[in-house]
Amino acid sequence: MRYSEQFMEHIEYAFNAFCKIVLRHEAINAWRDLKRKEAREISLDLHGFASTEQGQAIDTIVRPRKRASNRPQNTI
Repeated sequence: MRYSEQFMEHIEYAFNAFCKIVLRHEAINAWRDLKRKEAREISLDLHGFASTEQGQAIDTIVRPRKRASNRPQNTI
């Protein structure tokens, strides 16, 4: 079956519009994912892991504080 040139041109324009919409939404999703990742990441400077000089890191261990609990500890 042969389609008219006008119909083929319409299909091409519709496909181009569809592709632009898909690419736009993918860019929005990528930007949103990047912002979520940045929100979850924590700077190492805040935890004392900052390097003193380039190539040399500080060897410190950050230990969480123990919380007082009325419940007995489960030991295995």
